[in-house]
Amino acid sequence: MIEPSFFDDFWTQLFKSESAMLLKNHDEILAAFHIGSTAIGIKNRLCVDVLLVCEKPPTYYEEYLGQFGYKRITEDHSGLVFFSERHRQARFKIYLYQSNDNEIERYLSIRDYLKANADLLQKFEGFDIHSQNYEVIKKKFFTEIAEDVYGWNTKKETIFDSKRILIQRWRPRDWINFHSLSSNPEVIGFIYTGYPFSKKDSEDFIATQINHMDRLGYCFFKLKVKGEHRIAGFCGIQPLGVSSNVEMGWWLLPDLQGHGYVTEVGKAVIEYIQHHFQISSIKAYCHINHHRSMAVMKRLGFKSLGVGVTDVFGMHPLSKPVHRFTLDFI
Repeated sequence: MIEPSFFDDFWTQLFKSESAMLLKNHDEILAAFHIGSTAIGIKNRLCVDVLLVCEKPPTYYEEYLGQFGYKRITEDHSGLVFFSERHRQARFKIYLYQSNDNEIERYLSIRDYLKANADLLQKFEGFDIHSQNYEVIKKKFFTEIAEDVYGWNTKKETIFDSKRILIQRWRPRDWINFHSLSSNPEVIGFIYTGYPFSKKDSEDFIATQINHMDRLGYCFFKLKVKGEHRIAGFCGIQPLGVSSNVEMGWWLLPDLQGHGYVTEVGKAVIEYIQHHFQISSIKAYCHINHHRSMAVMKRLGFKSLGVGVTDVFGMHPLSKPVHRFTLDFI
């Protein structure tokens, strides 16, 4: 996935050609985003800022990027920063992060905020972009707007919330960060076939949820812990295969499990569904050995229907028996 930003055609073309080369030659680099152009170039050359999202820890890709003239120069929070000077027109600065790192969405939120509030960039008009002070002022500016950026992005995406969790709508690019959950055996082990999702599976899943939201007003909602940018998981309802029923489901990052988040957000989702939709009951299913999910279902008020098969899943038939639950409103 290559997503240019709102910069002019000159910078966009440089970004596209470089990013296409990097993604073409490595399957585990998921996406490239144009996040800016900094004034730290030499000999009147500016620098194209690129955010790369990868499947494995950033250190894994250092040798690969070295083949294209990139040198590691520093660390950036939990990511790495690389420079390349092989281009005559501009240098390239790469910020490399593993999928769903908190910094990924922070960078993209800043970029989206400035696109929607372009007048803020007037602060830099007439300034000597080759001056070292330019970078100092720009860094200070980003620090000053950080709270506004988070609030703006949260308001735009959030549908409702619980005490600790934001319940949000999905965006097409979210599959890139969601892939860190859907390809994680600790998350997916009891789900569907039990096999990690491919990149296409993750992309299709998010596209399906966006479609549900557009058509029905509900889906497996995206979750974020308040104050964080990374995707924590999902919780919500969706049509149950080809039947007329709906199912409730949830996933959560391993490091967030065991803290009551699913029960908390599950109660908020059920209340939201009851108040906004004409739905008389919700079904839920889990693997017979998934004891944590069974405990959550009982805390949410679901009643057991015993063990059965899951042919009603339609698109995701499972060969394993599951515990079946129902939550009836009337």
